[in-house]
Amino acid sequence: MSDAEQRAKIGERIRKLRERAGLSQQELSDLSGISRVHLSGLERGVSSPTVDKLLQIARALKMQASDLLEGNASLDASQRLPDAGFGIYPALQELLESANDLVLYQITPDEIELLKSVRFQQQTFQPSKQFFLDVLLDLRRRRGRNGE
Repeated sequence: MSDAEQRAKIGERIRKLRERAGLSQQELSDLSGISRVHLSGLERGVSSPTVDKLLQIARALKMQASDLLEGNASLDASQRLPDAGFGIYPALQELLESANDLVLYQITPDEIELLKSVRFQQQTFQPSKQFFLDVLLDLRRRRGRNGE
């Protein structure tokens, strides 16, 4: 599948899920912190979503970011993040419980929420503390490049 086809599929999923949630583009934009123009580009498949943008959209729709990519998304209550009964990954819990790590890496509340929203389809996969630090650094790099 080409990059353009992948962008189009992801964009279509985002649009359908937004509509199923009864949200306008502006409302999803406000909830996710992504500009309406950028959201429109994502839905039309002309823009490629970054990891942090997918996480923001998923969080706003109260679902897993993987569902936006894999097309397994549903707005059924059992799939929504706040009610899904997901625990926090042990390595992330360790990171967030360490006052030294929180100070050392200067992790903001917004970044904590983004890290907590990371989910994997394969429930037996347990990411390491280093994985979450790598995600955090990648998010910061991308934000720096995009001027956010």
